[in-house]
Amino acid sequence: MLENSKHGIAKFRNNGTEINTSVGFQNSGYAKLNGKTVPVPKIANAINSGTSFMKKQPFMRKAFSQNKAKAIAKIEEEIKKREDQFNID
Repeated sequence: MLENSKHGIAKFRNNGTEINTSVGFQNSGYAKLNGKTVPVPKIANAINSGTSFMKKQPFMRKAFSQNKAKAIAKIEEEIKKREDQFNID
């Protein structure tokens, strides 16, 4: 169900003191669940956090932890490419 979803890093935002971004499901579309069309991020959240009728099956933190070094390297690479946008000294 989630294997075809897209994941990504949102645009960087500079608020003057910090540079922020978001990581998650991006334009991931919809999937059929019990005959209903549901956004993939909503399904992922339900699987990860659980619901009143389904035990949680955490996978996001594990995936992020396993790929932390790669993610940090990619974020640093993107910041270096765009330093002029962030006014970094």
